Amino acid sequence: NPDQSKHLETARMRIFDMWIDFVNLRSETYAEHSRIPAM
Repeated sequence: NPDQSKHLETARMRIFDMWIDFVNLRSETYAEHSRIPAM
């Protein structure tokens, strides 16, 4: 449900009579002394 997953990148598409949700997942890594993520 995209409304419940606002922190994720989501898209919704209808195929025939079925709704399909797509989610783009990602991982982040941080340097030891930084709060800025490197993707």
